Amino acid sequence: MNLAAVLAGTAVAVGLIGTLVPLLPGLWLIWVAMVTYGLIEGFGLVGSSAMVGATVALAAGTYLGVRIPQRSVADDGLGPRDQAAGLVFAIIGFFAIPVFGLAVGFVFGVFVVRWWTSRDRVAAWTSSKRAVIGLLKGSFAQFVAATAMALCFAVWVYVG
Repeated sequence: MNLAAVLAGTAVAVGLIGTLVPLLPGLWLIWVAMVTYGLIEGFGLVGSSAMVGATVALAAGTYLGVRIPQRSVADDGLGPRDQAAGLVFAIIGFFAIPVFGLAVGFVFGVFVVRWWTSRDRVAAWTSSKRAVIGLLKGSFAQFVAATAMALCFAVWVYVG
């Protein structure tokens, strides 16, 4: 195994962790590592096929990582304007709290918006719990996509 494969493999491993810890753009890190490896070592038939599989997994994981939490809070009755307010809190949380601020800000935003609109703390807490479950499901979907991408890379390195 050459140095390019080791470095790209390390980036793939960090990307896998990045899908579980919202500090790194995990899926994109894996994809960029694979493209870089292909530019260094050449794509070939196996590499091109691996990149197609990885790109499909990237698209699916990115979509599901956003859609699942959004759908979770929408099913709880939060409209697009309320979701946008939750997103604003997520952005603030990203800068205010290291590592987990995006998720904490989103959940806090859902709580605040639900409490503001309903004046019911129990409903706000229920919405927040559903937001957490949606975030966890979205993170799991991204982890599955990242695992598929890592498998594509492993096949490329060992077969190609």
